Amino acid sequence: MILQIGIRKSDNHPPSTRGFTLIEIIVVMAMLSAVIALAMPSLSRFFRGRSAQEEARRFLALTRYARSEAISMSIPMTLWIDADQPYYGLNPAEGYETDTFIPMLFTLDDDVRFEFTPISAADQGYVKIEFKPDGTIEQNELEALYITRENEEPIIIMRARYGVTFEVYDNESGRLYVRTY
Repeated sequence: MILQIGIRKSDNHPPSTRGFTLIEIIVVMAMLSAVIALAMPSLSRFFRGRSAQEEARRFLALTRYARSEAISMSIPMTLWIDADQPYYGLNPAEGYETDTFIPMLFTLDDDVRFEFTPISAADQGYVKIEFKPDGTIEQNELEALYITRENEEPIIIMRARYGVTFEVYDNESGRLYVRTY
């Protein structure tokens, strides 16, 4: 017998079947679920451990954004942190209103919290960093911010040497590992 494409088919061989049997699919699914079950605890620790670092990056990005908005809009911008609640945000300073800027609000994860230096900065219930229209920061504002998680070393955000930006320091080595500008 000759097929249409010209290939001879032997009559003594059964037609080949292509695909997977149900047993093969079940075995593969069982192996995949076992691998995922073994990897899940370490993956959850990986994602859980990054939230304090991500919060530090988000806070630094907000300081850069606040500084650039203060310069470009020529109005003071206030980055505020609620000392009692897990919130922080950015809005124009009191007395300055603008239709072009939408106030921003961020929420911390449940196990992440902010601590301040000097401690007296949090006496009024909130801490603020005011960026002037020339891009500088008030000298009596926040000096250092500690982002902490349960059972972990804090991430330290300190004012840069010349006082116009913030930097992140590694608490164990005391060295700079992220620089804003």
